[in-house]
Amino acid sequence: MSSPIAAAAEAPHATRVLSRYVAAVTALGLFAIAQSVTTLLGMPRPAEWLLFSVLAIAFGRLSLRIPGVPVHASMSDTFLLTSAMLFGPAPATVAMAADGFILSWRRGHSADRILFNAANPALSVWLGAQAFVVALGRPPGDTLSLETLVGPLAVMATVHFLVHTGLTATAAALERG
Repeated sequence: MSSPIAAAAEAPHATRVLSRYVAAVTALGLFAIAQSVTTLLGMPRPAEWLLFSVLAIAFGRLSLRIPGVPVHASMSDTFLLTSAMLFGPAPATVAMAADGFILSWRRGHSADRILFNAANPALSVWLGAQAFVVALGRPPGDTLSLETLVGPLAVMATVHFLVHTGLTATAAALERG
C-alpha cells in the first residue's frame, strides 16, 4: 500500500510522462500534417478531394460521446477513409486534423489538448492510408476491382483503428494515472 507522500511524489512524474507523451504524439502528427499539406499543393482533382474533406468535417460535427471516457466518435471517418482510398493519404490527413482541431476547440479544450486532438487522429489516418498504398502496391486513383481493394482497405481500417485507439487509450490511461 502506498502512502500519501509516495502518491504525491508519483503525481509530478505521471504529469511529466503524460506531457512528454502528448508532445511526442503531437510532433509526429504535425509531421504527417505538414507532409500532407506539402503534397496537397500539387495534387490533381482538388474539387473532388475537397468535397470529401468538407463532408468529413461537416459530419464530424455530428459526434457522439462515448460513456465513461472523454472521447467522441463521429461519422467523419467514413468520408476520410474513402478519401484516402481514392486520393491517397494527404487530403484525408489534413481533413482529419481540421476535424479534430474544430471539435476540440469548440469544446473549449486547452491548446495542448487541441493540438493533440488534431495530431493524433491525423497521424492514425496518415499511417493507415500509407499502409493502404503499400498493401495496394501502387498509388490510389486507378480504377480498381473489388478483389484488389478489399485487402488493402482492411489493412488501412485496421491500422487506423489500432493506432488511433491505442494512442487515445494511452493518453487517457496516463491522464488518469
